[in-house]
Amino acid sequence: MRKFLVFLGVIAAVLTIILSFLPLGTITMLPALVTIIVGILAFMLSKSANKNLNAPKFIIIAGLLASFVTISKVVFFENKVAKDEQFELREQESEQKAVEELEELEEELDELEGLEE
Repeated sequence: MRKFLVFLGVIAAVLTIILSFLPLGTITMLPALVTIIVGILAFMLSKSANKNLNAPKFIIIAGLLASFVTISKVVFFENKVAKDEQFELREQESEQKAVEELEELEEELDELEGLEE
């Protein structure tokens, strides 16, 4: 059971560390909490069996560090979407060109209808 918890904790710790650097917000706290809980369980089992405590300590520390990174990103950094004025100008120009082309087509259609009558 101890080996399984250590294995699960290492996988959870690696996943948590990777997710903590992605812009996912506070959803990364879920794997961080799982990592910390699994690390604590592995630590308690290792301590009662007089086994090496380094792996469970690593798992707990990794979970705490990932939690710290996630919380600091949420608190100190604001995700903003920059306003692209050049894109908006191009979009307006494109819309104006499309309207002009439609007006030209309507004029040509009116001329063709006038010739048919």
